[in-house]
Amino acid sequence: MNTIKKEELRNNILDLYQETLIALTNTTNGYISLKKDLQQLLYKYRKNELETGDNLMEILQDQQIKNYCFHLRYTNEPIRRYDKAIESSERIIELINAEYPED
Repeated sequence: MNTIKKEELRNNILDLYQETLIALTNTTNGYISLKKDLQQLLYKYRKNELETGDNLMEILQDQQIKNYCFHLRYTNEPIRRYDKAIESSERIIELINAEYPED
């Protein structure tokens, strides 16, 4: 990193890798974990029978399942972090292109 002379570029790269991408990864992992937990509960309690069909509608009325669904509908945080990572990356590209123009 010491070879990058422009301080703004160096700081933006460090922020991207040390903060923005870590926050994005943590948020995404948390969301995926909730989805996996919900899926495991559905697999655990779902019954498929030829005569009567399945009990999915009954399971979806369970309070624990409703809680998972309630939390999973909030995708604002992962999307906000993805947007920030994209914005930061685009800014870094702009700074690189300005600092090291192609001949």
